[in-house]
Amino acid sequence: MAKNITSSDNILYDYDILIVGGGITGLSMALAAAHHGLRPALIDKNDFSSPSQDGRAYALSTASLNLFIHLGVDGLTELAEPMRDMRVEEAERGQPTSPFKLEFGASHDAPLAYMLEAKVITAALQGKIKTLSSIKIIAPAQAASLKLAPGFAEVTLDNGHALRAPLVVAADGGTSRLRQWAGIGVRREDYNQSVIVSNVQLERPHHGISRQIFYHGQPFALLPMTGGRAQIPWFDTHDAVQAAKALSSDDYIRELALRFHGDYGEIKPLSPRYSYPVALQIADIYAKPRFVLIGDAAHQISPLIGQGLNLGLRDVASLAAVLQGAKAAGQDFGGPILNEYAAWRGLDSRMLGMTTDMLTKLYGIKRGPIAHLRRLGVGGVNKSAWLKKLLALEASGTMGDVPPLLQAPH
Repeated sequence: MAKNITSSDNILYDYDILIVGGGITGLSMALAAAHHGLRPALIDKNDFSSPSQDGRAYALSTASLNLFIHLGVDGLTELAEPMRDMRVEEAERGQPTSPFKLEFGASHDAPLAYMLEAKVITAALQGKIKTLSSIKIIAPAQAASLKLAPGFAEVTLDNGHALRAPLVVAADGGTSRLRQWAGIGVRREDYNQSVIVSNVQLERPHHGISRQIFYHGQPFALLPMTGGRAQIPWFDTHDAVQAAKALSSDDYIRELALRFHGDYGEIKPLSPRYSYPVALQIADIYAKPRFVLIGDAAHQISPLIGQGLNLGLRDVASLAAVLQGAKAAGQDFGGPILNEYAAWRGLDSRMLGMTTDMLTKLYGIKRGPIAHLRRLGVGGVNKSAWLKKLLALEASGTMGDVPPLLQAPH
């Protein structure tokens, strides 16, 4: 147990903040808090001594990589596959792709994004945390209850121990129990859509090109990974995804080769296939006294444009900036200062959620005038170097009111 910290109101705190959830967002939040001189405790149900088995890969924005550099997490750029180009196409099964396509080439300054496996990011974050005595890891352990009082927040663990802090940060995912205990509701829209994900080895090089091909309004993508590998997210209705998941390995690989028109030569499976439903979910509020939501606990958007993790890392950097300001001014971490975080993050995440929702529905229209106008619009954007540069800059996460931890290191 940590040595108690006494507040100005003579309330005994065990830590400056309690973070529940040890995924990438929670780990990053612990490091960001320590970076600003706070003493966080990180509570997670998993044993940190076991390597992550998460098979997902993420397209990290430039801003997200800036965050990791500021936090002293070194070497991730060298382990990443630079995304040099991104192509958005349409096709019918077994037919050539439509001439109306969108291509984003990387600038001379930096790639569009950096593809990194979740287990690589997690290992790097955990390795950094283990070097810092200011971060307390409490794992494996689960939160059993939450109490939000006027002067403190308290999390009771499944072993009966109770921990107090001025603030609790919920980073425990889309089904967040802490969010439910705090009485915060969500707005959710299901798309009758799931995604099946697998990693494969390609015979021919991908050249760092990400592809998003819409088959009958359902996205089918290739995300480039290191060593000539790729991750394949295949979106479809729940029933179609379950049918694809049930295919034999040979039949599944044949279907991938057909959809890519043999562009990558022989394709070999490298991982099991796993699936999950796709939906839009936004919390009603992101903060209340003594309590704040970050990452998937606050918002879940379609992985269609690959911005879910980047959105969560923007939460981390924004909350860290707010807490740093409160610390410098001698303000209460869990008081009205949290309204600043809620306003800052609410607009950004809701706008991105609306964008992915619109794209999901727009591409779900397979035929008719709207589908034709969509293709013409895509073709028009593709001819505008200015628009494409603006969209690529927006995807980098470096536009607008950017927290210090997301800005380029000096």
